[in-house]
Amino acid sequence: MRRKSIIGVLAIIAFLLLGALPGLAATVTVSPTEGSALAWLGTVDFNDDDYNDFTGDPGNYIGTSWLSINVGASASFSLDYNFFSWDYVPFDEPGFALYDGAYDDPGSVLLMEWYADDIDDPFVFGLEWTGWLTYSGSSSTGTIYIYAGNTGDNEVQSWVFLDNLVVGENVSGFENGLTDWSYEGQAGATGEFTAEFPDPASPPEYVPLPGAVWLLASGLFGLAGLRRRFDK
Repeated sequence: MRRKSIIGVLAIIAFLLLGALPGLAATVTVSPTEGSALAWLGTVDFNDDDYNDFTGDPGNYIGTSWLSINVGASASFSLDYNFFSWDYVPFDEPGFALYDGAYDDPGSVLLMEWYADDIDDPFVFGLEWTGWLTYSGSSSTGTIYIYAGNTGDNEVQSWVFLDNLVVGENVSGFENGLTDWSYEGQAGATGEFTAEFPDPASPPEYVPLPGAVWLLASGLFGLAGLRRRFDK
């Protein structure tokens, strides 16, 4: 073998010895915080194909998918949420909002909103999420509205999972689906699930190679050494 050929083969083997090709997928498990079910709102799109994984519907705008429930005027309440977004800076869109009253009513009040920038890591261009958090507040209108989706496009998806609505001493989950809620657009309920999503920005996951490859590499290194001696 020529010296350049030997060097080329050794370079390939050295790459293989580092491990197999890096994994290009990651998984996340979403579990209810109360009971055995949780609600989802917006275009749930773990596989990043711009369609809802549960329904097959295309991406939606934030104002077209909402959930609402009567909590009572001047009532205090809390709600668990987990916001997911493929959106990223500089294409930053508000993907999740909570209102006291419908957002287009004159007397409505914005209670909370999340932008992609709020959870965005500038070095990661993949899926990001908040993890389960809890909002606590009160309603003057008696009805809260929750919105999730996109405002500037219908291709870069955002969505939210919800659970554990507490009003006074009453705790509500989603074991009965959305029977206690009013809703429109893309919304539903599900149990715990694990989803896979493309994650090219994650650290490579290397898989050890079998011993035969190590043996082959050792032999090639030995042949290279012999060839070098004979050249002398």
